Amino acid sequence: MSEYFVLNHTTRSGTWTLLLGSDNLDAPSPDIRIDCADQRLSTPQVTSGDRAGTWRVSVELPASLLSEGYRTILVVDQTTEETLTHLSIWTGQGSDENVTAEIDLLRAELDMLKRAFRKHCVDTLDIEP
Repeated sequence: MSEYFVLNHTTRSGTWTLLLGSDNLDAPSPDIRIDCADQRLSTPQVTSGDRAGTWRVSVELPASLLSEGYRTILVVDQTTEETLTHLSIWTGQGSDENVTAEIDLLRAELDMLKRAFRKHCVDTLDIEP
């Protein structure tokens, strides 16, 4: 588990800024990366925060992210490979319809998994449904 956590984040003029913290006041500067669709974005700029155990992280969001569709940008602790937070960007016409369709598909898949899991439980425990 990562020793870092997100205290706050903002997006202004194409720059995503995060404030990371750690309960360990002597923790080293976080080793993080910024990913989008399995691609690494520009290297984030990490500086010490105003208080001990905090760091300010800034990353310029490339204009190519502002294309038609949905993008999720992840902040990953490279030491633990844990995702600390994410930023979602929806652009273009029909974004609402696309998201609704995705949610419907996820619900259908979840229902299928629930049925399969229940069947597995009944089969392995010899219990009547």
